[in-house]
Amino acid sequence: MRAALDGGGASPLVPSVDTPLGIVADSESVFFTNFLNGTLNRVAYDGGGAKAIEVGQINPQGIAIDDANIYWVDYATTDGVVWKAAKDGSGKIRLASQQAGPRRIAVDQVAVYWTNSGNGLVTKVAK
Repeated sequence: MRAALDGGGASPLVPSVDTPLGIVADSESVFFTNFLNGTLNRVAYDGGGAKAIEVGQINPQGIAIDDANIYWVDYATTDGVVWKAAKDGSGKIRLASQQAGPRRIAVDQVAVYWTNSGNGLVTKVAK
């Protein structure tokens, strides 16, 4: 959904998404994860349909961005993965694997942080 900052009515930005979960926005686009179909998606603020920038994930959940990259966690009970890629989906890099249920993610200038629901840890790795 999208709404005016003055509290105007909300309207769908992307209709009919199976299971949207994580969401983040920059100055040009909204990025979101689709949990059941295993995709990361990007849509412009004016709509026009979402574009999958990453497919074939198990259960993508949390998502974060910085100026150049997108970061996300792919949930699995014992073999979850933390990923990084350019905002267009190119140059994908695995930052961490064998994570115990990664769910949420955040970034700052130097590191990537995420929660692991399977072992109760908050973990970090350098960008």
